[in-house]
Amino acid sequence: RKANGSYHDLFNFLERITDKDLNKKSLESLIKCGALEKWGERGSLLANSEKLLILNKEIIKNKESKQSSLFSGLTESSYQPKLTLEEVEPTPQAEKLAWEKELLGLYISEHPFNIYKKYLTGYAVSLMDLPRHKGSDSVVTAGIIGSIKKIITKKNESMLFVKIEDAVASVELLVFPKLLKETLNIWQSGRAIVCEGSVSEKDQDVKLLINQVIVLNSGDPQKSIDDFKRIIMADREKNGNGNSWKKKYRGAAGNSGAYSSNANKIVTAVKNISVDKTNEPEQKPPLKIIFERELSNDELQKLRDLLIAYPGDSDTYFKIKQIEKDTIMKTGFKVDNSTKLVNLLREDFPEALKIV
Repeated sequence: RKANGSYHDLFNFLERITDKDLNKKSLESLIKCGALEKWGERGSLLANSEKLLILNKEIIKNKESKQSSLFSGLTESSYQPKLTLEEVEPTPQAEKLAWEKELLGLYISEHPFNIYKKYLTGYAVSLMDLPRHKGSDSVVTAGIIGSIKKIITKKNESMLFVKIEDAVASVELLVFPKLLKETLNIWQSGRAIVCEGSVSEKDQDVKLLINQVIVLNSGDPQKSIDDFKRIIMADREKNGNGNSWKKKYRGAAGNSGAYSSNANKIVTAVKNISVDKTNEPEQKPPLKIIFERELSNDELQKLRDLLIAYPGDSDTYFKIKQIEKDTIMKTGFKVDNSTKLVNLLREDFPEALKIV
């Protein structure tokens, strides 16, 4: 290119590159990583790669033989056969990005996470923001699987250290033996996943110890996310996650006694469970919940699970009605203050809670 300038078109490229290293493997690699994309769609070029190589070899043969042939009477520069490429279905963007990662070690066209980003906004915590949630027992995040490292534990069981990334940051996941056995087929480089777990910090590195994970379907990301929300809710009901919530609220919703006598217990329980540890300014309108009546243990558990299932950037405030003076408190729940969450709260607690 320094000597003769840029390549004008696909034929000019095939005409000028007469090196033996232009072979099936190298040509396919150039096509897959997008180096020839300005002359044709990658899938089409790939389907016609054999035809392109045959033409390239014919040009080389003519130059070497210097005999009359197909080029008779024409100068090399004036000869340009009609190059007709076979039409095929365009290559999906996700596959193009996988080729780029495989051949170049990075994504060139765009980051594959961008496909899912708009569906996860307001639900999953970005990888860059995970350090703000260190110590949290339940955080949802998502990314593209990069490197996978398998180790054997002292109990002779397999577990994984998995690096996931989005367009901005990366983080390491710890997949313990029990979950690995249940999700063995998920762990493949290049796959998009959404997962839930606790955030741990050791040696200044933030890691996520995951409890649940599913693959994000590029064809229908929203369905994947809805399925994941149902899995999280079902898992909490099955395993009794959040029992400490029930214990702390036990007795706060008895059959007798004025509501004001139980309000202090409720306030104390919420403070003990979800203390807000950040001093950052609010980025989005907060969710304000007024308790119109006392809630049973089951209702309190349901409320907690619902707030956890919709993580986001909005603070959550509780207003507890009492005879002498109402109590307003800021909880540690960070939620997606969306119409969907508000509607669910109103449907599940029609007379017990008021959302303002």
